[in-house]
Amino acid sequence: MTVIDALDLDPALGGVILNLGQSKQVLAREVSAWTLRAPWLEAGITLAKIAQDELGHGQVLAQMHADYFSSGRKRSVRVGLRDEITHPAVQPFAARTESWPDLVALMCFWDQAIAAVLETLTQPTTLPLRNSIAKMCKDEQYHWLFAHGSARELLARDGRAPEAFVQASKALTPKIRRWFDSVGDLGRFFGAGIESQTTPLARYASRVGPLLEELNVSWPALSDVT
Repeated sequence: MTVIDALDLDPALGGVILNLGQSKQVLAREVSAWTLRAPWLEAGITLAKIAQDELGHGQVLAQMHADYFSSGRKRSVRVGLRDEITHPAVQPFAARTESWPDLVALMCFWDQAIAAVLETLTQPTTLPLRNSIAKMCKDEQYHWLFAHGSARELLARDGRAPEAFVQASKALTPKIRRWFDSVGDLGRFFGAGIESQTTPLARYASRVGPLLEELNVSWPALSDVT
């Protein structure tokens, strides 16, 4: 396994960390907005816990960016649900979710794209980044169980995918494709530390591919979204 000292981290990795942090802030905002609007009580309680996780992840990533990738004196960073989203790759996701299928699609497909990138970043020993990110990945396993279960519940209602869920998923995939492109090849930061078969896109496809196929939603080629 490749061992990388914190002082040797590529400054360009800071852009990825900022991207991930602001992505988490958007998710925290959207999930928290549905804690009292969820279709059943238990879902609202679960969403409150997930929103807390997501905001905490955003806080850790923002502090990580300030500590290791920002010039000047180190400073304490605080993030909130109303903070402005400035990263251009994250701004397309800043619109509010208007329906329950919109939120379920966001959690299934975008949150899992973020999780796939985080998981890839745990492969090299990039201390002190690795330990904090590994904790986030454990939380993401729980988030996926809830999101996927909510998707299955939508699919079971009429024996087929609700049109609102299909359309929400179709609207997200080009944005997520561009988001992955903004992250780029993580191997450029870690060299041999990342194996090709475990790149973020490979991880993502293995996890959400079956659900996309069931919804008859195709993964767009980059040429279709640029």
